[in-house]
Amino acid sequence: MREKITFLIFVLLITATNSAVNGQKKKVSSKKVQDRDTIHVVGHAHMDMNWLWTYSETMKMVNDNLRQAVAFMEEYPDYTMVQSQAVVYNFVEKVDPPLFEHVKKYVKEGRLELVGGMWTEGDMNLSSGEAITRSFLLGQRYFQNHFGKMSNIGWLPDNFGHIAQMPQILKLAGCDYYYFFRTKPYKGTYWWIGPDSSRVLCYSNDTYNGKITPALNDELQKITPDKHRLLQITGIGDHGGGPTRAEIDLAHQLDKTPGYPAVKFTTAGDFFRKASNEMDGRPTHRGEMQFIFEGCYTTVADIKEGNRRSENTLYESEFFNTLRWLFGDQYPADELSSLWKTVTFNQFHDILPGSAINAANKEAIARYTEVLRMTSELRDNAFWKMTDEIKFQTGLGQPVVAFNLHPYKRKSLVEINVYSHDEPATAQLPHWLGTYINVGDANRIGFKYVRPIDKGQGNVPSVLVKDASGKIYPAQIVWGKSTPPGFTSKIQVVVDDIPAGGYKTFYVDMTKPGTSNEPIPFNGNTFETDFFTVKFDMKSGNITGLFDKRTKKEYVREGGKLNTLRISLEDKNGLMKAWTINKYVGQEDVSDVKSVSVVENGPVRACVETVKTWGKSR
Repeated sequence: MREKITFLIFVLLITATNSAVNGQKKKVSSKKVQDRDTIHVVGHAHMDMNWLWTYSETMKMVNDNLRQAVAFMEEYPDYTMVQSQAVVYNFVEKVDPPLFEHVKKYVKEGRLELVGGMWTEGDMNLSSGEAITRSFLLGQRYFQNHFGKMSNIGWLPDNFGHIAQMPQILKLAGCDYYYFFRTKPYKGTYWWIGPDSSRVLCYSNDTYNGKITPALNDELQKITPDKHRLLQITGIGDHGGGPTRAEIDLAHQLDKTPGYPAVKFTTAGDFFRKASNEMDGRPTHRGEMQFIFEGCYTTVADIKEGNRRSENTLYESEFFNTLRWLFGDQYPADELSSLWKTVTFNQFHDILPGSAINAANKEAIARYTEVLRMTSELRDNAFWKMTDEIKFQTGLGQPVVAFNLHPYKRKSLVEINVYSHDEPATAQLPHWLGTYINVGDANRIGFKYVRPIDKGQGNVPSVLVKDASGKIYPAQIVWGKSTPPGFTSKIQVVVDDIPAGGYKTFYVDMTKPGTSNEPIPFNGNTFETDFFTVKFDMKSGNITGLFDKRTKKEYVREGGKLNTLRISLEDKNGLMKAWTINKYVGQEDVSDVKSVSVVENGPVRACVETVKTWGKSR
């Protein structure tokens, strides 16, 4: 009797299971599906560099993810996966050379697809254009050197905005296609055209961490106008390792389901190539694609500062070392390339925006500090070699060399730090203790600014600056301090005709006033320059008039004012504080004015200081 009952239960279970499958098939078959309908499945593991984990854990995460990818490729002959960011492969190369050999094998087979072409998935809005192109240079060079090919697909799914010049940069980097998720103007495929008419084929969908489910057919029907072809980016990112075994098996099952679209593991490149032949009537976008997570542009200012200083110092170092290379010195290519890799790593879209954990922020700042130390050393070594070979004239004053790092001749404001044994003839400088100890001695301690001394030039701290031909330039001491046994002065001088990519030598004589000593005309509330008329309210410090003499345009409307200061109070209970600017719950004008005064006026510049307080802030 027990055997009969067991058999009966077994038969019922089989019947119920078959009914469920047939029901699913009937549901799928009820949809009109064309023969060419295809769901292109691409495995993917979006890996955030140094985001919610440290640098060392990032390296382990990367290694674990690619190990899982290789394991699935060995288990499933048709399994494919994309992986962006050259630094990911570089980590595996360093940490696990045997695994890297497997990676190279599957890249060669085309099953592990190189995408992105960049060193990391860097932020577009905060990185300079030069840094973005360097990231492509480093990434594509790494791919070519280690895998014998480059990527032709730009890949920035999680970035917080996309600059208008991106199509041009992509095309110049060898990329014809672009995949991303955030700030998309359209869903599906469309053209993106840059300012120079460069054009790339874009694809955007609803997630870069997709899942394989029977509902994919519904998703395919939603893609307009791509309703016969869907690119399904599938997999758990970061520590997830990409698609699960269950998802891979389900994809195979769905592919065999009658009436269901073809579900094929393929490559992003295969999808784009097929889609490129089906672009009639597709939309076109021009311009940037912005914005999301605007708070990232103010979060962790130290990282923003470190980034820009590193970018600028790297350029300066390359400039001076290139000049030395032209004179026969060895160019430090490996050192500079390594430093660019560090900077572009830090430009990852969670590091540079400041949306990583505090430990990651500290690591990033430390990396910037090291970059600045090394780039400054490389720059200065080349710089001093250049200046050592310049022949200076004697008897004209202290020689100063101004370099023009731009590819065009410049007229510019040049700032010079000059050390002298004697105090400047036309200025009294604060004592070196003056910043720290206020003893009320007006001669030496207790004042912040340079005090002009009239040596016949008027109440202007001017200084004599001329070139080798004897031409004199307007110059003004804007800061200084006694630095025993001498004095350090900061001078601003307006110079012209600095040749492109070259230099010009000037001579500073601190013992003589300049001959261009007229201060900027000021009548008590209005400054008159060659280009602007600027009117101040000397009670509030606000600018009440700004007239451009060249365009004959007034920039302050009647009754309006510039140079106001307003405090916006943000809702402290908002979410994602590193990413977002939360709702304002109030605004207050900073209107408690303590003083308004002209603290500088000379042939180069004038400064108006307004001191205001708000609460305990000043």
